[in-house]
Amino acid sequence: MAAVERYPRLTQDELAYSSPLSISAADAARVRELLVAAVAAANQIRDASPCEQLYCLNVDWAKVD
Repeated sequence: MAAVERYPRLTQDELAYSSPLSISAADAARVRELLVAAVAAANQIRDASPCEQLYCLNVDWAKVD
C-alpha cells in the first residue's frame, strides 16, 4: 500500500508500471523468466550495497481468469 500511495509523487528516479497483457502461454513463460532474472540481478546489487535508503520493489506476474 505504501508504494501505491507514493505513485502521485514519484520522481524521475522512481518507476511505477502496470500493464495488462494478452499474450501466448509460451511468451508468458518468457516474460516470467525475464522478471525472475531481473529480480535476481537486483538482489545481487542489493547484497553488495551499503544501506543508505529504503526502496520497495513489487513484482506481480499472475494469470487473470
